[in-house]
Parts: sequence; structure tokens; C-alpha cells
Amino acid sequence: PPRSTLFPYTTLFRSKHFYLNPYPINGLEWVRCQYECPAGQIVSKWTHSNRKFEWTVVVPQNTSATVTLPFSRQLQELQPGEFHLVDEFRQSL
Repeated sequence: PPRSTLFPYTTLFRSKHFYLNPYPINGLEWVRCQYECPAGQIVSKWTHSNRKFEWTVVVPQNTSATVTLPFSRQLQELQPGEFHLVDEFRQSL
């Protein structure tokens, strides 16, 4: 999926599954986006400071999401609900 800073990449709602892939950049400290899909409201809001990324995601009922944490690139599959995710930048030695 392509990268997006302001709103996550989403697929068409054929399968009721969507993808969130935030891409924080220096100088951008927070983002709050919402999208009204046929199943309800998707919310993606995050803050980025001091090498720490804190993210709240809301997945509507009868849908699921694949989210990618921006620093670790870890994928997580989320079912309906509200989730708080944290990712920290760790430099390799």
C-alpha cells in the first residue's frame, strides 16, 4: 500500500477490511483523521514526539483492519473496537 501522512491507505470496502499505515515525519507532531465508511466511522489519531509514536485506532463493527506500526514495521490485525498502540524508534547498533 502507498504511504500517507495524513490519512491511512484504505481499500475499497468490498471486503470490509482496511489498512492503516501512518508515516510520521519530522515537524508533524499529531494527526487526527476520521472516515465514514458504510460500516461506521474509522478513526486514526496519533502523536509523535521524542522517538515515541502513540496511536489510537477505532475499527467499526463488522470490519477488520491491518495496521502497520511506523518504526518497528510490525503488522497487527485488529477486530472491531478501539485500540491504543505505542511504537518507539530504536536505533540499531
